[in-house]
Amino acid sequence: MFDAWKQRQRQRLENRPERTVFYNIFATMMLVLAVELLMAVASILAINVTGQLDENAKDLLTMRVRNRASYVQEILRNAEDLEQLSEQITATTQQLLKSGDISLDTLDNSSEQSDALLVALAPQLLDTLRTKQVTGIFLILNTHDLDTCEVGKKMPGIYLRDMDPDARPSERNSDLLLERASATVVKELAIGTDKGWQPAFPYQGDTKGGILRTVFQTAYKSDAGLSAESYGRWTTNSYCLAGDDRHAIAYSMPLILPDGTVYGVVGVELLTDYLQTKLPFTELDEDKAGTYFIVTTTDDALTDGVLSLRKTVTSGEDLVTADAPLGVLNCRSNGNGGNWVELNDKRYYMVLEPLQVYNRNAPFAAEKWFLAGTMEQSVLLAFSSRVREVLLTTIAITLVLSVLGSLLVSARLARPINRLYREVIDAQEKKTFPRLSRTAIREVDRFAETITELNKELVTNSTKFLRIMDMASVEIGGYELRTDTGSVFVTDNFFSLLGKPEMQGEPLSVRRFEEALKGIAYTKIVAFDGGTNAVEHCVIKDFDQKEIGSRCIDAMEQIAAGNGNKDGYSIRAAALDLAKRTERRKILMVLSDGLPSGYFSEAEAIDDVRTAVQAARRRGLLVIPIIYTARTDENVDAYRRMYEKSMIFADSVGMLGEFERLLMKLVR
Repeated sequence: MFDAWKQRQRQRLENRPERTVFYNIFATMMLVLAVELLMAVASILAINVTGQLDENAKDLLTMRVRNRASYVQEILRNAEDLEQLSEQITATTQQLLKSGDISLDTLDNSSEQSDALLVALAPQLLDTLRTKQVTGIFLILNTHDLDTCEVGKKMPGIYLRDMDPDARPSERNSDLLLERASATVVKELAIGTDKGWQPAFPYQGDTKGGILRTVFQTAYKSDAGLSAESYGRWTTNSYCLAGDDRHAIAYSMPLILPDGTVYGVVGVELLTDYLQTKLPFTELDEDKAGTYFIVTTTDDALTDGVLSLRKTVTSGEDLVTADAPLGVLNCRSNGNGGNWVELNDKRYYMVLEPLQVYNRNAPFAAEKWFLAGTMEQSVLLAFSSRVREVLLTTIAITLVLSVLGSLLVSARLARPINRLYREVIDAQEKKTFPRLSRTAIREVDRFAETITELNKELVTNSTKFLRIMDMASVEIGGYELRTDTGSVFVTDNFFSLLGKPEMQGEPLSVRRFEEALKGIAYTKIVAFDGGTNAVEHCVIKDFDQKEIGSRCIDAMEQIAAGNGNKDGYSIRAAALDLAKRTERRKILMVLSDGLPSGYFSEAEAIDDVRTAVQAARRRGLLVIPIIYTARTDENVDAYRRMYEKSMIFADSVGMLGEFERLLMKLVR
């Protein structure tokens, strides 16, 4: 089995195409480079560097939005805490009702009664405006069903505005402006009026963003069954007062007497410009690519993967996000906790953090508020994209430099070997002894020195052989077989000593040399076939018979494959035939494609063949079995028991070479 494996390895090496030293070195280095690159890429993919960087960018944005949402929610919750103010207004109103100074029936029609109440309530409104972080406060008086109210009706009230609530208040309220108030109230308060000042609130009907109707009617229609704070509501759309271009959102709550009478609304205002200062979008991105939104929605959950968000306040310099159509953002979820918005063919990543502005059971609890932080995807993930580009560029540069370096290294290592090769070729062409130069590579130099010494020894031995031939008392001839070139060198007297005519032409090929030697050795070829009861021998060529044509092919007409082969009998017959010959060297070659099958059992076949082989060898015959079969590995033990030694396991290609080597070994 081991011999068969060595034979296969030898054949594989012989069949391998020749490659230059440069090619072998370069190919090996490229293979190593490919493995290293694959390991590097696999490591990057396994660690998922860019994916982690993307997640880090999203987590950082989420953290910033979450922190900002807590701050904004605190501002809104502080602004909507009007319970104490509502109680004070109701107490003052009850006192004036009890004294008869005002009447609920004429409160929203009589300017004298409403002015008296508004002047009495003004200090409380001013105190609330100063203590809260709001830009305005308002109060509107009304005691009738707004469904029957005419649009444009003037409603008494007061609207105070502080343009900079974070600044220190002035002593005489010079930093305040009146947006709505009657002339009497303006005179009593001694506060300046704004450019859009009006003495009363014109009723706008069912107008979106109104600060009166929604809150008042909800309490009025439910007979004020809940506390005033429960009816409080933030406007989901920003609004502008008539004659003014400043946008604001407002929180309104109804004014309710202990008997359930709804007599107006009170509320606070936050200008969107002021809220924008509380939403610094630069904290999302230093290059101002982020945008903050305060948005609202009535959707309970994503519908078909889309959540419709209405913009209330926008803080940012990204024109695409600021100019979203109709103030609506269609937010889509990717299923992994991330939200996305598509605007003008650009994709924005969005973080939504809820703002708890209502109690769970409040009438307007279905209106959900969120702080949204958005950033264009390409900007948010820019760092990971740059890292990806750097990695790809690094891999590409590494690949190019490695290829160039491999080319240089391969060329440098192959150069001295190529130089030796050229020196040998030059010496062969000039028919001189090669003088190999030193390469400074230990193995190569030692190999060259060994080859040089072997050549010197060969020349010395050849010279000695020629001298011996010249000095011998009898005439001696000789030949040299060159397996590398396929040629044969013979002495001048070689063929004459054999009684053969001289071969003309140079060089002498192995085939011509073989033809010339025919007849020197006597050969008999016998094919055998048969079974358990009969054996058939067919003589293809006898010892003294001259070769004419192809006798092996011609013999196919006389004998064909039968049912078996009784090798032991045929070996005994051939041994007896050889024993009659007088030559000193006698060789019996047995060519078989498998185990003998003309027996009753395999054990009988093996024993019969072994006995026949041993008998032949005792007669002084060299027995060489040549076995060519695809099942050699399975039956190798049986072959060894039959023939014991000198076996050749070979296919039709390598059989001749194996036979030649074994024959030379046996005849020495």
